[in-house]
Amino acid sequence: MIEPDRTQAKFLTDNLQLLKVTAQHAKLKIATAQQALPALKEQFDVVFLDPPYSLDLWEALAQLADPAIKANALIYIEADRDLSQLKLPNTWKQIKETKAGTVRAGLFQKIV
Repeated sequence: MIEPDRTQAKFLTDNLQLLKVTAQHAKLKIATAQQALPALKEQFDVVFLDPPYSLDLWEALAQLADPAIKANALIYIEADRDLSQLKLPNTWKQIKETKAGTVRAGLFQKIV
């Protein structure tokens, strides 16, 4: 997990402890996604991309995250606009989409 806000990071850490999730299964980096993603050495099977809508970071973060995403991994995206408007990596194929109010959510799979 990547969270720049220390208060939110503490909330996440407290919940991981409450759920007895070990560091082997979940890690938290206190940084912006732009800072943390280029430094990642791990590869991931599941990715949640849900930046603050007002910052319009989906495309930039998708490009930064892509090298850390394994082939066939699943990527969940939430946005305040039609997902087809986002310029995502061409290896991300949409599997499913839903809408709740003004929020659009989609499930993608990285096909290499």
